[in-house]
Amino acid sequence: MSVVGSFAVSHAPGMLAWPERAEPGERQRLFVDGYEQAGARLRELSPDVVVLVTGEHFANFFSVVPAFCIHVGEHTEGPIEPWLGVPRRRIPTHAALADRLLRAALDSGRDVAFSHELLLDHGSMVPLHLMGVPAETPIVPVIVNTLIDPLPSLDSCRRLGEVLGAELAASDLRVALIAAGGLSHWPGMAEAGKMSPEWDNAVLDALVAGQRHALWALPSAGYADAGPGAEEIRAWAVVGAAAPEGRADVLAYAAVDAWVTGCAVVDLQGTGRRHDQVAVETA
Repeated sequence: MSVVGSFAVSHAPGMLAWPERAEPGERQRLFVDGYEQAGARLRELSPDVVVLVTGEHFANFFSVVPAFCIHVGEHTEGPIEPWLGVPRRRIPTHAALADRLLRAALDSGRDVAFSHELLLDHGSMVPLHLMGVPAETPIVPVIVNTLIDPLPSLDSCRRLGEVLGAELAASDLRVALIAAGGLSHWPGMAEAGKMSPEWDNAVLDALVAGQRHALWALPSAGYADAGPGAEEIRAWAVVGAAAPEGRADVLAYAAVDAWVTGCAVVDLQGTGRRHDQVAVETA
């Protein structure tokens, strides 16, 4: 059945650790209008496995930092952060599919690392928890270096995504894809709290218009305007290339001061609508 659904979402840790700090309207748009709708759409698809593409934040890699890493172990667990507000738990993985994706990447010339003991931080746990991914549904974590320079190029992310998408298209599994990260933010910097709704909306509008190529054609100058946290768009670029072509639905977007992040929830296989703007207009 291959890829039955694909989503791109933000993973700001404050969504779980301090949700009450956001304005009620922002929480409504992101949690109810956004994440809950995305989770409902995902569960309606009844995926056999979820391939989760995200960054990590010094949870696993310190002296050695791979551009890409696929977890091939029998299980994983998270979150590693005790302050995140959700209990740490063991999460089932689909080791056979992970192995197939790894070998497909290597056979195509994509030099991808692998791990048997990968741990998950908020970059993975925020979407898994807020989308309500069933605890029994196995996942395949794919980590993209979005944190430590030098980073993989957006074109490299596209090429890896195309390889993963081709392998998944030949699978008899029902696969859902989730990309997690972004949008604009300046984490841990003097500019923390600054966001760029203009940059965020340019990306979202391109996806709604079916211009998926915008994910790997963004000018490098855009990151100066959107902060180093916007480098997490690389996870979106991998999933965007792996997913079937189509127009996206933006289920929610808000530049949330309390979480110092431009936060979005997107169904990449939608009908081309900005549901978030309709919600604001009718509020």
